Amino acid sequence: MNVAKELFSTNAVELSSDEILSKYRIRNDSGTGTLSCYFIAPGIYLCYNDIHLSGFLQTYESDKKILQIHHCFEGRAEYQMSNGVFGYSKPGSIAIYNWKNKPVKLTFPISHYHGISILLDLDILNEKGRNMLFESFNIYFMAINNRFCDFGNFFTMEADEDINHLLSELYYIPEKLKIPYIKLKVMELLLILANQNSETTTEIEQYYKKETVAKVKRIAALLADDLKKHYTISELSRMFN
Repeated sequence: MNVAKELFSTNAVELSSDEILSKYRIRNDSGTGTLSCYFIAPGIYLCYNDIHLSGFLQTYESDKKILQIHHCFEGRAEYQMSNGVFGYSKPGSIAIYNWKNKPVKLTFPISHYHGISILLDLDILNEKGRNMLFESFNIYFMAINNRFCDFGNFFTMEADEDINHLLSELYYIPEKLKIPYIKLKVMELLLILANQNSETTTEIEQYYKKETVAKVKRIAALLADDLKKHYTISELSRMFN
């Protein structure tokens, strides 16, 4: 099971692997990160992401049609997407994107991030007869994909109280109950997303253009360079157009 290595980083080193759980480590000069990925069902994986580094490049070996759902529990993450935009996540937010617009770089501003990723292989899940159980609960995977990122956009939203409660329980599961509990909670989340609509979704800013992000980072660097120097908004506006 090398789906995490294919999707997250070709620099991920496999630590252990069996039919249920594969563990990977990402390491660079800024620190280390560990990915623990569980096989839930054919085409469905859940990964625990424990990151203590400033970021890493993502180079994909896979052309699979993967829909990714990420929940941030602690820390911050910046997604630099292949279409040139930037997306962000913070504690309690959910980020969703698919194979049409993949991250090329992940940055963790405080070098600390804990979260989970649910990976849905739509080619497998849409095989005839594969998803009869899910369809019995009105869970249609392509409908979820089309609802949130049909055109390859980066979608992020604040998880409501129900979703946050559901996902927060995944971080404190006793080891002996982990596999059945994960399967149950993933099913619950998919059921909620399959029935999510504009009235129950609290959507936040989806993404920022590359030029906007670069300008903000230059302003931040200027302010940090001399903390005794004070600039007005008008001054910064003139300096950075």
